[in-house]
Amino acid sequence: MNLITTSWTAPEVGALFVVTGASGTGKTTLVRGALSAIPGLTFSVSATTRSIRNGERDGVDYHFMDRETFMRRVEAGEFLEWAEVYGNCYGTLRAPVEQALASGQSILLDIDTQGAEQVRASCIDHLSVCILPR
Repeated sequence: MNLITTSWTAPEVGALFVVTGASGTGKTTLVRGALSAIPGLTFSVSATTRSIRNGERDGVDYHFMDRETFMRRVEAGEFLEWAEVYGNCYGTLRAPVEQALASGQSILLDIDTQGAEQVRASCIDHLSVCILPR
């Protein structure tokens, strides 16, 4: 698959792309290819309640927060989408996405189907891409 574009003009307002699909369908490969080939496209940094691992940096790999803070922000409507997975919470903060889009930057989310459904329900303009197994 060739993702290289011959010409590109950055839009005034960015686009939100939601990539979802089952594990092993090639989402990560597609996302990495798109990020390296499309100027102005960035990957959203998710928030999580899980512990930081060696080599990870807060604000770069994830926005790390305790469960109480995470849930308080959920209740305040600060998440575009979120889910609890194996005892830890993961989600996409709404404000950074909206700020990036308003500045012309396009954002790529790699999220599960539950999160994609929440984005759809939020009424924020986006393009959903569901990757199916071959």
